[in-house]
Amino acid sequence: MRRRTPGCAILVAVIGALVGGCSPPVRTTCTPAGTACAPDERRVASARATHWPMFRHDAGHTGGSPASQPTTGALAWAFDTKSEIWSSPAIDREGRIYFGTIDRRLYALSPEGKVDWSFELEGSVGSSPAVSDAGVVYVGSFDGHLYAIEAGRLLWRVPVKNCAFSSPTLSPDGTVYVGSNAWRVFAVGPDGVIRWQRPTGADVATSPAVLDDGALVVGSDDAFVYFLGRDGSLRRRFQTRGPVRSSAAVAADGTVYVGSDDGRLYAIARDGEVRWSFEAKAPIQSSPAIAPDGTVVFGSADKAVYALFPDGRLRWLVVTGGAVSSSPAIAADGTVYVGSDDGSVHAIGMDGRVRWARRTGGAVFSSPAIAPNGMVIVGSTDGRLYAFR
Repeated sequence: MRRRTPGCAILVAVIGALVGGCSPPVRTTCTPAGTACAPDERRVASARATHWPMFRHDAGHTGGSPASQPTTGALAWAFDTKSEIWSSPAIDREGRIYFGTIDRRLYALSPEGKVDWSFELEGSVGSSPAVSDAGVVYVGSFDGHLYAIEAGRLLWRVPVKNCAFSSPTLSPDGTVYVGSNAWRVFAVGPDGVIRWQRPTGADVATSPAVLDDGALVVGSDDAFVYFLGRDGSLRRRFQTRGPVRSSAAVAADGTVYVGSDDGRLYAIARDGEVRWSFEAKAPIQSSPAIAPDGTVVFGSADKAVYALFPDGRLRWLVVTGGAVSSSPAIAADGTVYVGSDDGSVHAIGMDGRVRWARRTGGAVFSSPAIAPNGMVIVGSTDGRLYAFR
């Protein structure tokens, strides 16, 4: 999702009582005695998974899914929360859908769009949940905590010291990584214990991506892209010319693609060398997606959706009616699904032709997710979660 404001205080002023502010650090554990929860030993799926367990689909944030059932854009259902949805949905193996709202709720919907359960947090949810194979849902809130919830029941919550815009990432070993506006990146175990925290030079609104060796890459408002070891140690960092609010995507060859508010998309090799950069006409807060053939797709505040060849050459661009802060999702057949501030969800073929566009009742900051049955699920600021087939 797009980082829309510079901090929690402004969010409180804008949203008022719905946000509830950044609450004091309080850690709630699973039992009255305060003992740690049992670890979630089941591992999250790889980029080959047909479900969508977290923001950008997988720990490498490829934004692609093997689900390739063609969609016509017909509306299957719409679920009305009566509150703005900035959160991007996550989907488990059974097709159950998880997302948050500005009115402090986390929802779990059936594949048919019916409520299985909901949970009220102490602050609004603007980022995306992540769901493990064991059914534990991890979600950050503007109240300054990371929550673990199972079947509508709180397992634990831990303080991440400020409002959470960053979506939690589940690594293959079960560690949960999340950024914070407290100028830090956190690593939290599935038992709710903070394993480490790495300071940065400014807010972290991006979602950490996991490299094939377990290392991390994460952007910050200080204009740096950080490469961190599994223990949180700093391996290296790369400086752009603007805040980095686009979450990085990791290609099969280890190339990292990431956008910056300086209007450039960067391709960074494993050794930290910049292979190339591509200049759009406005900031890039949309996170890139990687198609099966290596094409890189992202949006920009200049209202365009761009597709680049792996060597950085422009393949095509499609202009929408508004800024594109939503991050694209790519199906196995190459169809790109992305939202726009123009209030529409767009489906674009890998040939650059618009297959369909469907209006919602508000801006689409939420990034689409592709369900196992091929349906496209996305939220809108009109308060509805949409399912297109």
